Amino acid sequence: MLQLIQDDKGQFNLVFNAAAMTDPNAAFSTLVYAALFTDAEATATQMPDRYERRGWWFDATAGSLIWWYRQQALSPSVRAATIANIKSVLESYPALSAIDIQDITPMGNVSSLILTIGATYNTVKALVTIAL
Repeated sequence: MLQLIQDDKGQFNLVFNAAAMTDPNAAFSTLVYAALFTDAEATATQMPDRYERRGWWFDATAGSLIWWYRQQALSPSVRAATIANIKSVLESYPALSAIDIQDITPMGNVSSLILTIGATYNTVKALVTIAL
């Protein structure tokens, strides 16, 4: 199975991991990272310039708008909208159910968003922590 990993420099890469074939948490993590860090196309209201709306060439609606929210000031409303977008994206995957997203960002942190995402993935409970 291909697994998404993050190296020491914070860059993501795909590697083949035979052990991950039987690890539901690795499969869940890969699904979450792939879903959330694929850029969905922003609307004309969000990004008036057509050439800056991003979106995957194969399916512009696939993925999330995390990239767009990260360009906004991290206010409570942007935090809530980001979490709502993440939940909406993950709910579109039939292999996931009982999705629970918790904001675990330390109080007073105004520059990042740290989330734990839990769900049932193909009947197995799984959990991943993501820093945005």
